[in-house]
Amino acid sequence: MQRIADSIAEGAAHIAGFGAARAEIDDLASQQTFSSGGPTEPDTIERIDSAHPSSMTAVGIEISGLDDDEADFLDRTGLTTFAGRAAGVAAAVAEYGRQRDTALRLQRTLLPRSDLEAPGWEIVSHYGPGTFGLDVGGDWYDTSFDDDRIVCSVGDVSGTGVEAAAFMGQLRSQTRIEIGRGASIPALFDLLDRLCEQDDRMATMLVIEIPRAGGPARVWSAGHLPPVVVTDRASIVAPLAVVPPLGHGRGARAAATELDLPPDATVVMFTDGLVERRGEELTVSLDRLVETIDTSAPLHELVDRLVDEPDRADADDIAVLALRRCTSSVDPTVSPPLG
Repeated sequence: MQRIADSIAEGAAHIAGFGAARAEIDDLASQQTFSSGGPTEPDTIERIDSAHPSSMTAVGIEISGLDDDEADFLDRTGLTTFAGRAAGVAAAVAEYGRQRDTALRLQRTLLPRSDLEAPGWEIVSHYGPGTFGLDVGGDWYDTSFDDDRIVCSVGDVSGTGVEAAAFMGQLRSQTRIEIGRGASIPALFDLLDRLCEQDDRMATMLVIEIPRAGGPARVWSAGHLPPVVVTDRASIVAPLAVVPPLGHGRGARAAATELDLPPDATVVMFTDGLVERRGEELTVSLDRLVETIDTSAPLHELVDRLVDEPDRADADDIAVLALRRCTSSVDPTVSPPLG
């Protein structure tokens, strides 16, 4: 908005041809004023105000410092037209900001809390919205547990904006319900596949189930990128059996891939916004992610470095869920309620 105010003042000065120009944008909805140009002089020759008819945004232009001859040649009609068009641009920017804020608030209310818990595990999560247009919507993460298992999931609904965020919330809520009922992950995928097909949407999803009593974890992927397993020796991309994305499963039964997790293991789950780069093959992107990970870093620091990676394109939203076994924790014998 400040850059627009600067441009309005510059444009008004060109139209006037003489004197000094000052511009103001008043956004009544946010109660903010953006101004550009020098202070108003006592001999202001002209003040032109224009408000966009369908918004609470107004533009004011002042021309000052003109002598009588210059004032006679002032293009008042051109300035009035310019102010009206500038008010339309400012109103569009203000409305974009309000819609984006609404979409962000909606999505963040649908996402789980950032302080996720699972007995015996440290969990760090991160959500970052895209920066292009209303690129908020489809990415989510979640963790649930009961007496027998810990279930972690990440997913990505196709599309962006409020509708994608709302459908993402539906899938995430349904996942929590089915896990709470003790449903198997293949049965969960079948249900979510039907929901996506009925809504004519596509979603990818990755689920990791960790037995509370020990033993290998099991991983399922519906068209989603594999997790990265980190130990104090190395980081690897876990090999997975993958079925088509939800909404395009066409009855494909999800098969589990067993994953041995050493006591010092860290599991990093993420959506494609974390790794994808324009013009780069996905295998190269995953290799770069593995090379970025500091195997000795504390979990919060590890995640911060991944999401702050300078070459990451920030047009797409991202979700990251990282978990690491707590070596000093005591797993309670009685679990809190699911989730």
